[in-house]
Amino acid sequence: MINYKRKLVFMEFMGFHIVDIVIVGLIAFLAIKGLVNGFSKELLNFITIVAGVVLAARYNIKVVQFINEQNLLPQIPEEFAKIAGFVLILSSIWLLIAFISSIITNLTSGPSGFLSRLLGYILSVARYLFIFSLIIFGVSQSEFFKKSATKFKSETQLFQPMTEIGAKILNIELNTSTLKDNNITTIMKKIGLTDLNLSKKPSSTVVEDNLSNY
Repeated sequence: MINYKRKLVFMEFMGFHIVDIVIVGLIAFLAIKGLVNGFSKELLNFITIVAGVVLAARYNIKVVQFINEQNLLPQIPEEFAKIAGFVLILSSIWLLIAFISSIITNLTSGPSGFLSRLLGYILSVARYLFIFSLIIFGVSQSEFFKKSATKFKSETQLFQPMTEIGAKILNIELNTSTLKDNNITTIMKKIGLTDLNLSKKPSSTVVEDNLSNY
């Protein structure tokens, strides 16, 4: 127990926030399933979630427009186009990969080798990193978090990069100017620049004022 606490203190000393440690620990733990599944099955799981979400985020509206134009389904209202297209694409890819996975499982029913398990674990880590990035992006967009967690975002090492990954996955542009302003403010507070009177006149202005008196 003491050694575990020492490791946490050491990681925090190295610049990792407790939230970073929890995220890494959860991903490493959940990815153990990849050791059991092996490379082939985990590759299909990875393709399902990654391809499904990426394609759904980019082509959801186009799919709904095509369905409405061809009258393949009852007309989908525009206000529900994004969510309906997203669900349709994601579910279609999931069903397709599940069908392929069942065929491969029947053909390769033997135990997985060491290399297959290792590659399966790596893919599982990537898959859960993908999932956690989406979750963290969703949390970062809440109004409560935006107002109360500026300091938290600056202290963690993983939160901001994973937020940006989640935004890219969902094809959403972040307000980077706001993020930069928050980071600059935090840095200024750390080095004590906020106490300086930045409204003082520059030296050139003082010289001009003195010359005007003659």
